[in-house]
Amino acid sequence: MKPTLTDVKNLIEQLAEKIHAPKELLPTYGYPIDTGRTDIEIDSNGQIYYFPNERDRERYFLKDMDDLLYYIFNNVTHVMATKHELSNRIRGKDTRRAWFIEQQRLLGILNENWKLRKIKYHDQTLSKHPFLD
Repeated sequence: MKPTLTDVKNLIEQLAEKIHAPKELLPTYGYPIDTGRTDIEIDSNGQIYYFPNERDRERYFLKDMDDLLYYIFNNVTHVMATKHELSNRIRGKDTRRAWFIEQQRLLGILNENWKLRKIKYHDQTLSKHPFLD
């Protein structure tokens, strides 16, 4: 069965509630607005398009709903985690320490595989750019 924008919106909102994600971090659905928010569109064949909140409006084809949800909540949890770090900053510590842990925690609430995917990404980042504290 092809997903509809309503199906996608309902699923995203259910997941967002689990982590208390602010509504302004969630995407728009089928109508991009100039607020820097990601937009989700589905064509008549059921193909999902993900438009990041970038000016060039490059679109990405996503293979499945899990991929779409990961990309959306990767962005949402990134913003939430950096705000969390800012309000809990420890002087002299690399800010990424708290940020990475919080983002992984939030993703883990939603989906353990997303958490593992992000841990792998963070580990790759740290292998090239170690903590600076």
